[in-house]
Amino acid sequence: MNRSAVLITAAALAAFGTGAASAATIVQNDNEVILRGFDGFDTRLGQLDKVTLDISVTKYRMWGVQTATAMTAPITWSATGQWQLSSYNPAIASVLVPISGSGTTTVTTQPLGGPLYTGFMDVQLSGTASLTFDTALFVGKRNTFTGFDLGYFYSTPSDTVFTGMAGATYRQVPGGCSVLWNAGAEDLCGWLNFKLTYDYTPPVPEPATWAMMLSGFAITGAALRRRRRQVAMA
Repeated sequence: MNRSAVLITAAALAAFGTGAASAATIVQNDNEVILRGFDGFDTRLGQLDKVTLDISVTKYRMWGVQTATAMTAPITWSATGQWQLSSYNPAIASVLVPISGSGTTTVTTQPLGGPLYTGFMDVQLSGTASLTFDTALFVGKRNTFTGFDLGYFYSTPSDTVFTGMAGATYRQVPGGCSVLWNAGAEDLCGWLNFKLTYDYTPPVPEPATWAMMLSGFAITGAALRRRRRQVAMA
């Protein structure tokens, strides 16, 4: 056996002696519009050690601003709400993700019928979370996640505060960010991204497998050595 084959064999023997397997990961992505879902973990790949779901959510709500006269003024707003995770797998409990936002929007109210003047503005809230789950819920089991902004579809949610336009009254416009006036319209009011990570340990090859690998290294080394001799003689 030549020197290269000896080195390869020595490295293989060292690995065999430790019996260690390197950690590995599988990452899948999904969002609220596609809702493809996540494939379950295939145990043929090894042992599933950890399941992590990273969530990035941004939602906005439309508000109507009413005044007694036509006005143009900046309105400062702030909101601290909650977004609720849900899953088609009933074994995964709902989780609340804090979302918040603040800003200043210049609004102009104008007559839209009746004695009042009306304008519109958006309030945007964002949040992130990193969650871990029982690995048994993902071994060979497909999962799909979605969620809902709990401050959506309410006329006056208590999580939002407005200042800046004297005498104005505020009312949330349900479904204002889409043509659908129902709970499903919330999916179109912003964006939502999921990243699911499987951390797992691949299986350690059996001793018989290592023996076959070492035999293959030895045969390959011997063949290379014979070929060199034949070339040299020629």
